[in-house]
Order: sequence, then C-alpha cells, then structure tokens
Amino acid sequence: MTDRAPSVLVSILSWDSPRYLANLLDNLDGLPPSVGGRTSVHLHVLDQGSDAETCELIRSFVARGGSRSAAFLPGNIGFGRGHNRVFERVYRQTRFDYFVMVNQDVLFGHPGWVDQLVEGMADPAVAIGGPVVWQLCDRPGVLLETSPQPDVERIFSIQGSVAIVRTDAVERFGLFDAAYSPAYFEDTDLCRRYVHAGLKLAWIPIAQVHAYLGGQEKLIRRKAEALRAEHGDFHARNRALFRRRWMAETAPAVTEETLERLWPGVYRPKRPERRADGESPASS
Repeated sequence: MTDRAPSVLVSILSWDSPRYLANLLDNLDGLPPSVGGRTSVHLHVLDQGSDAETCELIRSFVARGGSRSAAFLPGNIGFGRGHNRVFERVYRQTRFDYFVMVNQDVLFGHPGWVDQLVEGMADPAVAIGGPVVWQLCDRPGVLLETSPQPDVERIFSIQGSVAIVRTDAVERFGLFDAAYSPAYFEDTDLCRRYVHAGLKLAWIPIAQVHAYLGGQEKLIRRKAEALRAEHGDFHARNRALFRRRWMAETAPAVTEETLERLWPGVYRPKRPERRADGESPASS
C-alpha cells in the first residue's frame, strides 16, 4: 500500500476554437482540477493545426505555471488519434494512474472535479467513467441517446467529452481504435471493448456543461464541413463499423491475446521499463 496521491493526466485537444478554448482554460485556472493535494494532476493540451490566436492561448496557459505542457501538430489527426498521442507522449516519460479526456467546449462547475472522477473509480473493476453516458434507445432508427442522468440499467458507454480511464485497462486492452478516424463512435467502441473484457463502466456525476455555444460557434461548423470534405460521411461510416462489430447477436470476446488480431488499429502503450522502486527511468 502507498499513501501517495493518485496521478492523473488530463488530455485536452484543441482545434481552432478560441472562444471555447479561452473559456475552458480560464475555467481550469479558476476551478482547479484537484484541491488539497488529493490527486496529482498534469494538464496537457494537444493542438491540431490551429491558427495563431488559439496557439497563443495555449502557450499563455502553460506559461502561467503548474504541471502543464502542450504540443502542436500541423493538422488535425482526429479525436482518437489525438488522445492516443497525448497518452503515449506522457506515458513514455512517467506512468500515471488515470487518463482524463476533456473536450475544448466543456466547462466545470466546481473545483476538485478530477478528485470527484477519481473517487468514482474506487471499484478496481471499473475501467472508464464519466458524467454523461450513452444508453440504448427504443426510438425507431436511433441506436443510442445521451443522458446526463441515466437509467443505470441501460448504460451502454461513457461519452468521451469528459471521461476518466484507468491506465491499467489501457495497458491491457488499449485506448482508441484508429479505424474510427477522425471522430465518432470511438468512445463507444472503447467502452464495449472493456465491457466484453469483463470490466465495468461507471456513471460519475460532476457539474459540467458541454458544447454550450451551440450554433453560435460558426467556426466549428466550418471545420466540420472541412472534415466532411476530406473524409466523407465519417459519422455514417463509423456508425456502420460499430454496428458490424458490436451489435451482432454474438459480440466478439475480448482478451489481451485476441486484441491485436481483432482490432489491429487499437493503440496499446509499450510499458516503460521500471526500476526496482517502481518508477520509470524518465520520471527521476
């Protein structure tokens, strides 16, 4: 046993949305993720080809101090690939207990929200948790619907806008599958993979709002149109892939041995070498 605080890597992907991002970064300063040293939190922002205004917001945020870092890519590699990149970048340097994903269009209502997420993972069988879930829907033609207050018997997956993942689960069964590029259904696929490996999901209610600017954020709409021009109807394509994989009468069994064969696009970290004291060499 150890008395050390759980370590958490918070991953934020940014992409040309200074209105949302400025609000989120100010929110993180005003309502810190952890209070009273309950968790050790590192914040990492991965920018995916944004303009100068957005990049300057990120650099200023990192410069304000605390355990923060950022990286800048020349273009958008997508939701799953982006978070995979952040996990790998930090994991190469030091291991963390939990990986938290936060969309740039999220705001939190109370300080210590990471503490609350960690507390919601108390059951070691829980692989992923979060405040908004997807649940099966009875309406014709609708596969899933989101709910901030779900019917716990119908929870199907955790929405990736705010989610916490146990690093042990990622080491065993991977993080996101690049087959769902650039976005949509990768979070649901991740949850079903964990469930079919015998792990659990947890609804963890915390005060947060998501995509609150809605249609006012015209830049977001233009970016979505650019993605569709490049990738086609990726929402429909990824939805079809998900249905083929998980909505069959008999879903595939998930083991560490079958993962690479059945899901070749899933990111799995290479475990850093450990010293006798349990730390990775790069963490000293």
